Amino acid sequence: MFCKTCGNEIAGNVKFCPVCGAPAASEAPVTQAPPMAQTPPMAQTPPMAQTPPMAQTPPMAQTPPMAQTPPMAQTPPMAQT
Repeated sequence: MFCKTCGNEIAGNVKFCPVCGAPAASEAPVTQAPPMAQTPPMAQTPPMAQTPPMAQTPPMAQTPPMAQTPPMAQTPPMAQT
């Protein structure tokens, strides 16, 4: 038998559907519903208009190179004791 609420197949000896908890019908199993009437196909929509391409942004200006810092002075070696 099938649950009338969720359509899950349930055993005939249970009182509630184990999936949705709906009371199980004690009557004859539910038969398959008749097929639904077919709806007419939807009308096709016209294609969307293409959007123009976006304008390109100008390239960024280059920054000048950083000035080099002079090398650090070396410290004299430590005296040995």
